Amino acid sequence: EVDSEDKDAWYDKGIYLDRLNKYEEAISCFDIALKLDDRDSEAWNNKGAALSTIGKHREAISCYGKSLEINSSNVRCWNNLGNVLSEMGQNQEAIKCFDKAIEINPDYDSAWFSKGAKLGDLGMYQESVACYDRATKINPMNEDAWFNRGNTLRAIGAHREAVDSYDHALKINPKNIETWDNKGNVYLDLGNYREAIFCYDRSLEIDRMNALAWFNRGVVLNIIENYQEALNSYDKALTINPRYAKVWVNKGSCLLSLGKTNEAIEAFKQFVRIASPGHEGTEEIRKIIKKLGV
Repeated sequence: EVDSEDKDAWYDKGIYLDRLNKYEEAISCFDIALKLDDRDSEAWNNKGAALSTIGKHREAISCYGKSLEINSSNVRCWNNLGNVLSEMGQNQEAIKCFDKAIEINPDYDSAWFSKGAKLGDLGMYQESVACYDRATKINPMNEDAWFNRGNTLRAIGAHREAVDSYDHALKINPKNIETWDNKGNVYLDLGNYREAIFCYDRSLEIDRMNALAWFNRGVVLNIIENYQEALNSYDKALTINPRYAKVWVNKGSCLLSLGKTNEAIEAFKQFVRIASPGHEGTEEIRKIIKKLGV
């Protein structure tokens, strides 16, 4: 039970509820804390963060503004404001906020990370990598920065450096399936199929329900002409997600390679049935079905 006049207790309860993803309840606690003391910059900041999480961006911006009126050096708030502006597509304003946070505290790795992510979204990959370099130098345990650095390096074809970044991320969190998947994808790009399968298998050891890893595993096995094993992987992916359209196409191609034309046609037909209108490749698959005699 919280003392009704203890603003710190209400604030702490709000933080606790926020960590439990109970954002509406957290906001109510921050509101009570702010009624008791409306000059608490962190309470406004955390209320804004909770509002942003539930998609109330305009209200979040208002809270961040009040927080910064009270404490214009609140780097967390500048970073949060930049992130919500980024989500709203106000890219240049977002970058200004990240720069302001960095100006106040050049060693604030979260702002370097946020700026790197935004620059990457804008296709400014070299600048993005430079920001991740700063973030990881300041905080070598920043898993997200290593992960994003890997993604960005892959985008510019720096595959070996990308693998190195994913390895850093995996040292911090060896159970991140997305990192294993992306590392596998880099090895796939490089034609190192054994390492790619190893990465997808590690991902699947952590989560057997990872349909993407089963799909990617099937792609590699298909390339090396291990069609039956590829088919098994595609079937695993489809057991998890029967509406995974791309898998039906690959399964059909795999079945054709195995000489199972009728089954291949059924797989292609299933793709056509579930593919969204205008889905890339739909017309080509229709032509393949027709060519196969149906």
